[in-house]
Amino acid sequence: EDRQSPAKSSRSGHWATSKSKGGGKPMRNGKPMRRTRKPREYTDAEVESYVGRDVMVPGKIFKMRDPYYAVITGRDPVKRNSVICQFKEDDSEYWFPLDDVREWLGEI
Repeated sequence: EDRQSPAKSSRSGHWATSKSKGGGKPMRNGKPMRRTRKPREYTDAEVESYVGRDVMVPGKIFKMRDPYYAVITGRDPVKRNSVICQFKEDDSEYWFPLDDVREWLGEI
C-alpha cells in the first residue's frame, strides 16, 4: 500500500497522512486561512458624492456605548477606498473604509 499510517499533527491536532501534508488549503498557525473578497474600488466621483455628509459612527468602533457624529471631508490619500471623517465633538480626524461608512449611512 502506498499510503503511510496516519501521524498526529502537533500543530492542528488533526490526523494527517504524509500525502496530505503541505497540500490543500493555505494554512496559517495550523488553521486554514479564510478567503476574503477584494474591497470594491470607488472612483473619485463616487467618493466626492459623500463629501460633506453627516455620519453617525457607532460607539463600538472606539469601544464606547454612545455614537459619535462626524462629517466626511474627503478621500484618504494613503488608504485605498477610505474616507476621512472629522468629528464634530473635537475636530479630530480619522479614516474609515467607505464600505463601513456606507453601511453606517444605511446604504448597504
